Amino acid sequence: MAVAERTVWRWLPTRRAGIGPGPRRPFRLDDDLRVRLAGWRGNVLALHRELVAAEKTVGAPAPSNPRCIAQ
Repeated sequence: MAVAERTVWRWLPTRRAGIGPGPRRPFRLDDDLRVRLAGWRGNVLALHRELVAAEKTVGAPAPSNPRCIAQ
């Protein structure tokens, strides 16, 4: 497991109570995001930075995929 022991202890009570994270929707690239990603030459992190910056000015939440960003 790639989490700290403290995290596991924090998860245990919620799991025992039957509360847990809900299923996640899979992230899908639409045509607009594909074009923008191509503009960044496949650099996912640069695209994410662009989306986060746009979120601050427009207000629409930027999509994220923690597995891609964490690497």
